[in-house]
Amino acid sequence: MSYTKYQKRQARRVIFAMTLEENWRDDQQAVQKVQKLSEVIGSDSIADSKPLPKLDFDKLTRKNYLYMLQNGYLVRDIRKALGVGTARFGEWVRANRVRRYDIKEQNLSKMTFTDEDKKIPVLEGDHD
Repeated sequence: MSYTKYQKRQARRVIFAMTLEENWRDDQQAVQKVQKLSEVIGSDSIADSKPLPKLDFDKLTRKNYLYMLQNGYLVRDIRKALGVGTARFGEWVRANRVRRYDIKEQNLSKMTFTDEDKKIPVLEGDHD
């Protein structure tokens, strides 16, 4: 199950409050609740289970980028795989007319992609 940022933030607050007590580990119910809440804030990112290979920044297309976002990769994961900083990536986003509207989850889920769009530009020599 996927949780929202708000739900994860709330879970962190509850864990923090519960673990402030010095003897919280002695209370089995408290331990179980902390463990359950810890599962809520666990990673939902695809990048943790299936990291991106190094990508060729010069060959990245708008559709490649949107396809990776649709599949759950975060902007920071994509930027890291491209090996570029925030400013340079921001320039690329503006040049390729990627709008905030485009990257909203409800809009990404409606997009369709061709087989060509799905071929992310892996750097030569970095194929898995």
